[in-house]
Amino acid sequence: MNNVKFAVVNGTVTVTSHIWGEATYTWNADNSKCTYERSCTRNGCDAVDTKTVDATSAVTKTPTCTGNGTTTYTADFDNTDSAIQDQTKTTAISSLGHAFGEVTYVW
Repeated sequence: MNNVKFAVVNGTVTVTSHIWGEATYTWNADNSKCTYERSCTRNGCDAVDTKTVDATSAVTKTPTCTGNGTTTYTADFDNTDSAIQDQTKTTAISSLGHAFGEVTYVW
């Protein structure tokens, strides 16, 4: 996502573009969205490139009564800029615990 700029100095046209710094990624509280942000590092430029996308989620390990499970969230930035990477985040799902039914007696 390089934005090309033109500058005219003393009748000479020069082409400048942003020099993007490393992107940072932030997930919202429920992991349904992920945002990347990066800033231009060219001296005197205050341009910021940012994009927020909806994330998908899938249970990647089902919890049991004694073991935790996991959910994996994926943010696909659908970007042709190789500096912007799709992101994944895995979170734990608490174990379900035991659910005992009513006690019955057989005589």
